[in-house]
Amino acid sequence: MIIARDITLSFGHQLVFNKINATFAPEQKIGVVGRNGAGKSTLLKIISGLSSLDEGTVSIAKDLSIAYMPQEVILSSEKSVFDEAMTIFEKYLTMQKEKEEIEATLDTG
Repeated sequence: MIIARDITLSFGHQLVFNKINATFAPEQKIGVVGRNGAGKSTLLKIISGLSSLDEGTVSIAKDLSIAYMPQEVILSSEKSVFDEAMTIFEKYLTMQKEKEEIEATLDTG
């Protein structure tokens, strides 16, 4: 369970959260919806421990693991996006090639 109590955050004079309370149960599926700049990503960063609050607390059950994937992905690969996505099939393609080589050997044997 994740419990946010009286979370308050501002950036300069811009108030982002003002004493917000929320409870998220493990079996729930949550969608965070709002206009650009409303604080959706900031809320997720706070829950994941990557950002801090001005006031309030976020309590996370000890048996939960929190992960956060930022919107801005930094690629360290020299491959194109398509080629990078295709890398998940490398093991399959290698096994397919080995299978074809074994079949060819059996056919000639």
